[in-house]
Amino acid sequence: MKKYIFLLTMLPAVLLFLSGCLPGSSKNKAVKTHKLKLSSYPEGATAHVAGKKFNLPYEFKMSPGSYLFRIEKPGYAPAWFSCRVQPSGITIPRTAANGSVRWEKLSPASRQIELQKQGGTVLLQSNPDTATVTKDGKQLGVTPLVLTDLPPGKHEVQLASPNHAEVTVSWEIRDSRPFIQRTDLQSNIAQLTISSKPSGARLFIADKEIGTTPYQGTCPAGTHSIRLLRDGCVPYEGHITLIQGETTEKEIHLTPSPCKLQVTSSPAGAQVFLNEQLRGTTPLVLENLSGGTYKIAVTHDGYDSMETTVKLTPGSSLRKKFTLGSSQGGMELNIYPAGVKVFLNEREVGVVQQGETPTQTRLLRVSNLKPGTYVVKAVHKRADPETVEIKVTKGKITRPNPIILWVPNAEIVWLEDGRRETGIIYGESETSILFGPEKGIKMGIDKKDLKSIKFLDINE
Repeated sequence: MKKYIFLLTMLPAVLLFLSGCLPGSSKNKAVKTHKLKLSSYPEGATAHVAGKKFNLPYEFKMSPGSYLFRIEKPGYAPAWFSCRVQPSGITIPRTAANGSVRWEKLSPASRQIELQKQGGTVLLQSNPDTATVTKDGKQLGVTPLVLTDLPPGKHEVQLASPNHAEVTVSWEIRDSRPFIQRTDLQSNIAQLTISSKPSGARLFIADKEIGTTPYQGTCPAGTHSIRLLRDGCVPYEGHITLIQGETTEKEIHLTPSPCKLQVTSSPAGAQVFLNEQLRGTTPLVLENLSGGTYKIAVTHDGYDSMETTVKLTPGSSLRKKFTLGSSQGGMELNIYPAGVKVFLNEREVGVVQQGETPTQTRLLRVSNLKPGTYVVKAVHKRADPETVEIKVTKGKITRPNPIILWVPNAEIVWLEDGRRETGIIYGESETSILFGPEKGIKMGIDKKDLKSIKFLDINE
């Protein structure tokens, strides 16, 4: 804009200085002149200056002054060229980024003016209207739509309207004169009938839900993706081709969804039979089962078997847990002191372990015993063995009375005379001990009467 304002302000000066310096003028013969050659691209343009018209290319003989040229060619936008002629040569204006103007010498004294084709205007109309106009995937608006500043040449857009076939519209811009481009859109409706077995499936056409089966309706002609969703059935996906003005019928048989069965048990590791067929051990996951009724049987060594009947509906997932009751029994033995070997019907079943303190032992548990009477023998190399009979009941843990062997496990030293005694400490508190110097004898001793207490290694 600043450039154009500058050029307009120079116009009066141009009219003054051009007098006598253009071709055919005989004035100012003594004034030094300069030559300027103007041409255009494309060729065939005319230059207008000081009310005169010149066909380009043309070589102007110019005396000092300021000049403004308007270059024209049909079908192209006008172009402007300004210059200043001084005794030293011809200069042209240059506009800096800050808006200031400076004059530079034009060397050589020639200039080709490049012309820009003048844009055209088109009015797009459609029947019916409000059709969407797109170009290269970009939406331009809806009809009626005016497009301006279109460069010369061929143009095309796409028109789309619901229930009508999409159409490509093309035209050519030859000049700046506006014109109207009219297009009739063709109806693109087809009839559609879709049923399914089982019925009641949700119907999607091109990812848009349009109803449930059985379905009758209309849809644009062409090939569309189709999808059916129904509880208990595998989703169906496919394609359907619809023909304009015709009815397309399609029946779809849906596949029942597979069932899933999870079987767990306490304890784990039980064998699982499904309809009398061994399928694995718990925890067990069975997939891709058909809907129906199934008999589940679970067995585990040492436990009572269990069975039940379940009904699986298509697409369902069922979890079944079995808590097995033991078909055997067991016993927990409280034996003192630590280090005692334990035999059950002459079979060694363990060694008594020390507890949190030297005067405590851990319970010895024997499991998975068949119901009946067992002989338990407690043996230590420094004591006489003890034998008891214990009755085991199905599904229960028997806890008999404690078994205590007289096995010296400590040495005490008396404070008064330094006498040492070896025996068994049955129990201990912060202030006293329960001491057995011989089998069958238990005596309480105050710790303040003892010089020391030393527990012996249970394996000595």
